Formats: sequence, structure tokens, C-alpha cells
Amino acid sequence: MQRNKTFSSFPHYKRNKIALKLFFVGFSAILVLTITYFIFRNTLLNYGVDKVKNKLKSDYGIALGLKKVSFVGINAIRFESLVLTDKQLNKIVSIDKMEASVSIPQLFTGTISINELIGNNFDIKLDINNLLKNSNKISTKTVATVKQTSTEKIYFLAGKIFSSLKKIPKNIQITQFTARVVDSSSVLKFDLDSLSIQNQKALAVGKIGNDTNMVSWKVKGLLNLYDLKAHLSITLDSAVNYLPLDFLSKFDLKAGFKSLYVKIDFINYNFKSWTVSATIDSYGAHLFQPKIADKSVDFNRAGIKTQFVISKNRIEFDSNSTIYFNKVPVKFTAFIDQEKETQLGCTINTNQIEATDFFSSLPEGVFQSIYGLKASGKMEMSGHFFANWTKKDSLDFDFKLNSTDFQILNYGKQSLTKLNTGFIYEPFESNRNIILGSENPNFIPFSEIPPVLIKCVLTSEDNLFWSHKGFYPEAFTRAMLVNMKKGKFLKGGSSISQQLVKNVFLTRAKYVSRKVEEALITWIIEQNRLTSKQRMLEIYLNIIEWGPEIYGIGEASHFYFNKFPQQLTPEEAIFLTMIIPSPKRFSWNFDVSGLVKASRSYYFRNLGEILLKNEYTLTTSTDSLYSRVKLKGPASLYLQKDSTNYSSDQNEEADEFGIFN
Repeated sequence: MQRNKTFSSFPHYKRNKIALKLFFVGFSAILVLTITYFIFRNTLLNYGVDKVKNKLKSDYGIALGLKKVSFVGINAIRFESLVLTDKQLNKIVSIDKMEASVSIPQLFTGTISINELIGNNFDIKLDINNLLKNSNKISTKTVATVKQTSTEKIYFLAGKIFSSLKKIPKNIQITQFTARVVDSSSVLKFDLDSLSIQNQKALAVGKIGNDTNMVSWKVKGLLNLYDLKAHLSITLDSAVNYLPLDFLSKFDLKAGFKSLYVKIDFINYNFKSWTVSATIDSYGAHLFQPKIADKSVDFNRAGIKTQFVISKNRIEFDSNSTIYFNKVPVKFTAFIDQEKETQLGCTINTNQIEATDFFSSLPEGVFQSIYGLKASGKMEMSGHFFANWTKKDSLDFDFKLNSTDFQILNYGKQSLTKLNTGFIYEPFESNRNIILGSENPNFIPFSEIPPVLIKCVLTSEDNLFWSHKGFYPEAFTRAMLVNMKKGKFLKGGSSISQQLVKNVFLTRAKYVSRKVEEALITWIIEQNRLTSKQRMLEIYLNIIEWGPEIYGIGEASHFYFNKFPQQLTPEEAIFLTMIIPSPKRFSWNFDVSGLVKASRSYYFRNLGEILLKNEYTLTTSTDSLYSRVKLKGPASLYLQKDSTNYSSDQNEEADEFGIFN
């Protein structure tokens, strides 16, 4: 049987002859392809340009105009006077001269892929409203409208952004680039003096802002767009606190920083989801938003380190994610899932941190009373939140702040022990100064406050006052449920301890920072037992607003019933409890003769039944309690002549006033 001969089995002279033939065949093929390329490359180029023109026209309604396009060297293409215009012939993009190196094999397929870009005098003007209008007109002709969830929109947008980044040339040299983006209410202007990306090293210098105010910036670092990796530092003009970005004003937001470090380790796609690992570190950050605080929130250092996954129905931050403010790192997880129902949740945990680091990390100027407070020991925060937006009763919330060997070394702007001594209280929306002590004849010591009033107030406002440590998570959760169902803020879920702190140390301003400070002061007072529960309740009942310029139970009992607090009947105690949430609207509860309306019997009946269960004696049945209340003091002068517009829906009233916590 004859064996097949291999190349090495041939004699030496034959092997050389065969190799020489193969060389000439290969060389001839390359020569033919090269000659063909140079003969037909302009045709291929025009074909590729026409393909891009048709794509822009069909998808976006944009026309591409070129004065001249030609090859320079082997694979570089020069574009001269490139102009993009919309349907109204508005000039969107104008480029004087641009050279781009392209991939020759891809050119044969009619696809222009740019490897290197050199250009100058770029001028881009975008009107977002016109662009979207033209794009929508075109897309609605061919694509049926499908309602997308938020996660789907983010998933597809991320895909477009990440895939587009991969198409940006690896090497870029650009000078004099100007972009102006406008919509109905804002202008964004972006000037690029120079941009250089060479061998993954990036350097850019320019300005950003609007038509009247621009801020200088500089970007430097490593940038690999194909692998979607970046290690970049961004610095701004040191004299600027806020970036002049008009679109932020839509959110009543101002923001700025001295320098920013962005690190993207990887962005990966596995055909179902995008995974992103990123770190953002800011120094000298400034943030102002009137719902957060009435002053700028400033951090020496703030940032986030995270890995998150974006899929079609779910966005999730992993358990190693950390957000930090100055010296306080907070680990967190978070997700939103919209596969069948909209569910969202998060967890936070600080582990144990030094108390001195925690309080020194609080932003300067935001907190009224505790800024500058110094303490020793350790603190640890933890909490979780979960909600099914389609099943709002599923809300689950909890938050804990624990400490070890915690001790206050120095108070901040106010001493939190002031509750233990007599002091002057200055009510909100009043010029009065109320003495909390025996010098004030209307001050009622705890021992003289009728137990039935205490029971009514605690039942309505804070049923676990004697046992909790400043917070009542269940009441807060119920308040959040009510707010979610109503679609607006109706209930706060604050304990009596929190209400007292707000009245004595803070203001009624509805800032997030005020709520945070309220919680911190409450925790410090309760956790360290700076003031007894009895003293806290005594002050609370002597300072809360009970009517027009009426503060405390001493003034309230005279104003409504012309008697001392010790003489109050159970039904009068119920009435005074009922109006605590809205004392200035007390007159809505009465008819013109000074008798409580029958529509308010719901409140009296429910609270009366609770009093009976606790062995309090009533003078009549719970159904008739409301009819035993009649104004006898100066309050009768405030009765409205016509109060028929007041709601008679008892369940609505119960929710609104937040009774029976």
C-alpha cells in the first residue's frame, strides 16, 4: 500500500520550488487585491458614505452634506466642510476638516469603521425637542408603540451607550470643538479646546456651562473605550462652587466639586445583562437642593464604589457596594425588579465606626444644633426597606442605630441637657417667649396633669412612648403606607420624643437634613438617658400648640373650657387630643352653638372604648361622648359661621390625623 507524501518527504530542491510557487501565488493575490483596492476604493468610499447618509435620513431625519471626501495615503479619509442638517434645514453639526483612518477590510463591506480621528473646528448645535420630534415621526411609521418599564428603558439605553462607546476611535486628536444643546428650558454649552487620546492616554481641556457662564475643566488619565475601562481625574476651576448647568434647575438642584476621580474597571455583557464595576470619588463636593437643606451640603470627600447589573427586568447593586461621606463608609445593596410587579428594596450597614469620625463627617452648616458635637465610643447603623409598588401593604422598613461605650465629650451649638432645667421656649410662628418653669402660672407640673389626658394623648400620638427608645418603627411604617396610598405626605410617624426635639431644638422646615438631625438628637437623648421620659412628656404637654397663640395644657384648658387642667372631663381630654395634629382648625369640629359635630363622634367613640378598657370612668356611653363637649372659654369667639365644608368621612379623618398609633 502506497503512503501519501508529506511536504518534508520531497527532495530539497523540490521543496524550494514548491515554496517559491506558493510565494508568487500569495504575492500575486496581494498585488491584485491592492491594485483592486486603489482602483475601486473611491467607489467603496462613496458607497459607504451613501449608506451612512441613508441611515441618518431614515432613522433620524438628518441630512449629511459634504463638500469633499477623499483618501489621504493608504487608509486615511479626509472630510471637508461636513454638515448635518435637520428637516427644517437647521444646521446641527459643522466640521471644517476631519481626517479618519478606516479599516480596509470593513470598507469592502460598505461599513466605515474609524480607527483614528484627527479634526478641528467642530461646531454642534442640537435642539432636543426638534430632534426627538423628527425621530418620533419616523419611528412611529415602522415600529408599533410598546409600553416599556423603567428597567427596560435603562437596559436598552445602556446597551446603546456601551456599544456606541466601542465604536469611538482608539486614537483621537481634536481641537476647537464646540457643542450647544438646547431644549425648551435650558442650554448646555460644551467647549473643547483640545482632546488627545493616544495609546489609551487621555488629556482634554475645555469649558462647560451655558451662554452666560462657563467653567474651565481638565480631564487626564487612562481611557480604553474598546474594553470600556477608564481611570480619569476631572478638575474644575477652584473658584467655582456650582456647575452652571441649566438642566439641573429643573430639579431645583445645584452641584459642583473641586475634583472628581472616575474608575471603571470593566463593563461586561453576557447576552442577558450588563455588569458594571465603577468607583467615583469626589473632593470638595457641594450640593444644594431646597428639599434637602436650606444651605449648601458640603463634603470634603464623598463617593461610591459599586458593582451593579442591568438586565431587562432588574437593576441590582451587589453586597460589596459602598457609599461614603467624609470618614463614614456605608455598605449597601439595592434593587428594582419589574418582571411582573414593581418591587424595590435596599439594605444599609456601616459596621462599627468611631463616634468621633461619624460626627466630624456631618456636613458643615446643615445641622442647627449638633454640628461640632464630639463623642467617644463606637456607632453602627443598619436598616432595610422593601416595597411592592403594586401591593403597597407589603411595605417593610426598619432602621437601627446602636452604640458601644458611647459618651458625649462636648456638645455642639446647643446643650442637649437643657430639657432638665427651666428654659425659655420660643414657639414657631409666634413672637412669644414661654417660660418652662414655676415662674409661669400656666406651666403645669407632670403630677398635676390629669392621667386621662396623658392616656388619650399617648394612645393617639405615641402608644409605646414609655417603652421605646425614641422611635416607633411600626408607626413610621404605617405613616409611609398612608402616604404611598394617598400619593402625598400626610403623616410623619414621629414619636413624641421626636416631636419634642423638633419643637425645642429645631424648626418645622420640611428638609431632609432637619429630619436626620431630629432623629440623631432623639437618639442621643434617649440612648444616653439625658432626660427622663416623665420630664420629656411634661415639657411636651406644656409647649405643644393647642390653638391660635395657645401653647400648653394650662392655656388650652382655659381657652376651651375656662377651667384648670385638673378639672378636665374624659370627653374634654379626648377633644384636646383630637385637635393636636391641626390645632388652628379646631373650630371646624363645632357647630355655631359651640357643640361638637356628630361627624366627629367616630373619634370620641374609639378613644372612649380604649379608656373603658383601661378602667377609666365615663359619664355617658361612648356613642354620646361627643355631645357632652361644649366650648365655654374664649375659643367660642373663633367659631366659624359656616363650617359645612368639613369632611364627614370618618375613616379619612382618622388617616389624616394619624390617631391610634
